[in-house]
Amino acid sequence: MPSHFLNDPDGNKYRDAYFARLEPFWAHGDFVRINHETGGVHMLGRSDATLNRGGVRIGTAEIYTVVEKVPQVADCIVAGRLVEEGVDEEVLLFVKMVPGQELTHSIKTTIISKLRNDMSPRHVPNQIHAVDDIPYTSSGKKVEVAVKQIVSGKVVQKASSIRNPESLDYFVQFKL
Repeated sequence: MPSHFLNDPDGNKYRDAYFARLEPFWAHGDFVRINHETGGVHMLGRSDATLNRGGVRIGTAEIYTVVEKVPQVADCIVAGRLVEEGVDEEVLLFVKMVPGQELTHSIKTTIISKLRNDMSPRHVPNQIHAVDDIPYTSSGKKVEVAVKQIVSGKVVQKASSIRNPESLDYFVQFKL
């Protein structure tokens, strides 16, 4: 937890960033799952990386919670591709398969069915694609915002904080 922000002499920016939402509690903007047996923390993603389906906001962690239970899927990342700026998005789901597994029609059907039944029809992605790798920051967070920018046709600088920046190259083929 940072103690302060630079160039924030009265601490207003710091308070707005971490305390305004759940005051008096510190809220960092990440969804995590805590393993109560081991005390370990599993990063699920940014709480600010939401999807907009016809005006309904959906947290990406809701999708990850369901998709990562599919045994053939090792990891995944979801991104909204802007259809109409600020109004609607197509939802693109990218899955990294367990070694030796391929993304088949049957696995796609399983993912769609689980999302529809466990969450809602709005959680079902417009497209599902297999990828070789999922981009992460060096601190273990999925790089959802960069993937969203890429598939929406925006230029993204590969930040030094990305652990595997080459993984972003794959997503360029899905830009509008």
